[in-house]
Amino acid sequence: MNEIPTTPQNTQTDTTNLNQIGLNPQKPPDIPILILPWYEKYKTVLIIAGVIATIVAGSLVFQAATPKKIVLPPIPTPTLYPTPTPDRKLSPLSGLQEFRDLDAEVSSLSAHLDSVSLDDPSLVPPTLTLPLGFQN
Repeated sequence: MNEIPTTPQNTQTDTTNLNQIGLNPQKPPDIPILILPWYEKYKTVLIIAGVIATIVAGSLVFQAATPKKIVLPPIPTPTLYPTPTPDRKLSPLSGLQEFRDLDAEVSSLSAHLDSVSLDDPSLVPPTLTLPLGFQN
């Protein structure tokens, strides 16, 4: 109820001014309001999401369509005849007397080392009693 009192003089002037600029005072002006659908606002986001979804779906289809290679370990086949051992060509040095003597000495040394007992009771570590000043 806070209306501003208008005089017929003020109203007529306002109407004349509106008619001069092309507007009808009795009819509200037609202002075109463009209402976009929701997908027009997010067009870029929807395109990017569509590309990503296409890539993901394509990779899943490709993965499902690609046959998986299953590698079975080879099963040895039994043979009726054993595999012959290859002939070894001995070195000319292996026939010398010095080589045979060396081989005999190595054999006797390893036999002696096998007979040695490493658990000698006389080799007990010493007990050290040092006065360090600690209380028990």
